[in-house]
Amino acid sequence: MSASRTPVLVVGAGLAGCLLALELAHDGVASIVVERSSRSSWHPELNLVSGRGMELLRRLGLADLVRSDGVDPDRSAATAWSRSFGESPILVTPMPSVNELRRQYAGTTDGSAPVEPYALLTGVDLATRLRDCVRAHPLIDLREGWIFTDLRLEPGRTFATPRPWSGATIPPPRRPGPGCPPSGSAAANSSSTCSDPSSPYSISPPARPGAPSWTRPRRGASR
Repeated sequence: MSASRTPVLVVGAGLAGCLLALELAHDGVASIVVERSSRSSWHPELNLVSGRGMELLRRLGLADLVRSDGVDPDRSAATAWSRSFGESPILVTPMPSVNELRRQYAGTTDGSAPVEPYALLTGVDLATRLRDCVRAHPLIDLREGWIFTDLRLEPGRTFATPRPWSGATIPPPRRPGPGCPPSGSAAANSSSTCSDPSSPYSISPPARPGAPSWTRPRRGASR
């Protein structure tokens, strides 16, 4: 069984894994993401994405997409602290609305205020939006219904073996994600993602000037 090369292998397509793959793709680095579940996890609770977090999403071209699933920007919110659901809150922290914060930030010129206000939306909406963008990006090879099984370190590279998980259904081929940012010119020239879905992956850092070229691992190297 032959091996395919990828600069980065990301295990898990949760919030952290999706953002990591999208951040790498934003800088022109291809990656393979393996995820056991064929769909996003169900997180019905509200997630607060801070202003600094929204700045990251803005740089990736995703801020408006995430806000489209959030609460009304003119609606204020509050955080209530209580010992149990049956007791009255011991502390309530009010939060201005998104548009109210925008007006406040517009008058701040010393760099102390974030460019973006917070966003409040359900965890399932946030996770689904990010995974849709990962699935559609040409620099990211998302393998849903796959698990990570083996890892071995070799000089100058890491040899990893993911495989399909028998308890999951394999999703249909990737399709464009609505609202996801268009790919850059680096995507059209990329050849780092794997073309053989059944092969192990050799994870090697980008070649440095004068560094030895990458060679294909020997057959039967995975265990």
